[in-house]
Amino acid sequence: MNIHIENIIADIKRGNKQAFKKLFDDYYPILCVFSSHYIEDKEVCKDIVQDALLVYWERKEDFDDILKVKSFLYTVTRNKCLNHLKHEQLDIPDFAEQEEFDSGFEAAIIEQETFRIVRKAVEELPTQMR
Repeated sequence: MNIHIENIIADIKRGNKQAFKKLFDDYYPILCVFSSHYIEDKEVCKDIVQDALLVYWERKEDFDDILKVKSFLYTVTRNKCLNHLKHEQLDIPDFAEQEEFDSGFEAAIIEQETFRIVRKAVEELPTQMR
């Protein structure tokens, strides 16, 4: 499975739009859920995630492996959420302890990755078994 995703990253790096669409389809929903930890407005979350994925597409030549891509996507999404909250002068979650924030951020990523893997497994089941 990792070989397949690494091929997708290599294909995206070469400008393959179908490979990017596959990555987009896999990560868009989980990044939307991730962004909803910061922002309640679902439409704003969707816009932020689309922007984050577009930023990746524009910088696709900089990435060789999926771990760097995932890290980049989550970080850009988080930063765009925080920038939105700051711009709108809304309450930014209080991350008094950086360690606590980092731990929560990591836990959210693990939760979203688990969700993505389970969703993919369910999609591969025959219709009656879903």
